[in-house]
Amino acid sequence: MKGLGGVNKVVVIGLGMTGLSVVHHLLRLSPSMDIKVIDTRDTPPGHDQLPDSVALCCGQWNMDWLLAADMIVASPGIALATPELQTAAHAGVEIVGDIELFARAVDKPVVAITGSNGKSTVTSLVGEMAKEAGINVGVGGNIGFAALDMLINQHDLYVLELSSFQLETTSSLALKAAVYLNLSEDHMDRYPGGLRQYSEAKMRIFHHAELAVFNRDDMATQPDVNTAMTSFGFDDRAYGLVRIEGREWLAVNGEALMPADEIALVGRHNVANSLAALALADAAGIDRAASCRALRRYQGLSHRCQLVVNHAGVRWSMTPKQRTWPALKRP
Repeated sequence: MKGLGGVNKVVVIGLGMTGLSVVHHLLRLSPSMDIKVIDTRDTPPGHDQLPDSVALCCGQWNMDWLLAADMIVASPGIALATPELQTAAHAGVEIVGDIELFARAVDKPVVAITGSNGKSTVTSLVGEMAKEAGINVGVGGNIGFAALDMLINQHDLYVLELSSFQLETTSSLALKAAVYLNLSEDHMDRYPGGLRQYSEAKMRIFHHAELAVFNRDDMATQPDVNTAMTSFGFDDRAYGLVRIEGREWLAVNGEALMPADEIALVGRHNVANSLAALALADAAGIDRAASCRALRRYQGLSHRCQLVVNHAGVRWSMTPKQRTWPALKRP
């Protein structure tokens, strides 16, 4: 079993889509593996989809199972500070998440996205760029498909959205490129250390990245790592903007690529998102012409800001409620 040598007893914490993906992945690796699932909900989603060989404990913790395990795979929704997990960790039990299992199994290039806002848009956009270039791409993680389920289809490129929760239990994810889009207060109930602790979790995305991409208009996203770096922003450096005859263009190192007003996505924040996506697409070897075609075509996720009509130079958009206050304030 790649990356799981000596692991025979695994306890999965939390069921649902992610938990089921972990169970199925482990059984694909070793059909005889001893797998148990703990979920503190009385009737967790997916309980009726577990194979008969997998034991399930609902509504409470089972410390005997935890302490006897070779590995615990914790749902992103379960904080590592949870007393039961702390007890297991102090006893020497390895605790990982589904993304760490993905990292140990994947053998194709991966790019990943984190940040307080815009993750899903950039993740989807890079996926559309890859599809436009004819690449067999898998898009998922914190959006859409569970990362481990995507391995079944043997994609040639993976694009992952990663939350701070997922990154807490990820230690060996090797990435062609990673981007940290922005930082604002979110999930503060999970992080007693405040914004600094929250950001430290997100910075873990860069630990094994060949290229680190940060937002130079939000310097809290710049990592202190010994790896290649580039950035995106609204000036003319690296992935940025240049002005030609009064019109803004997306540019790379001053080389104009396409007019910013031809991006199908609406809003100034989506210009930044487009630049971040271009940086990842370039790192993944996606043809720039294909990336620009995707930018002209892709209108975004159905529940996000979308263009309704472009008439006489005026772009009319529909903007649903956002999930965070900083997202609501963005132009």
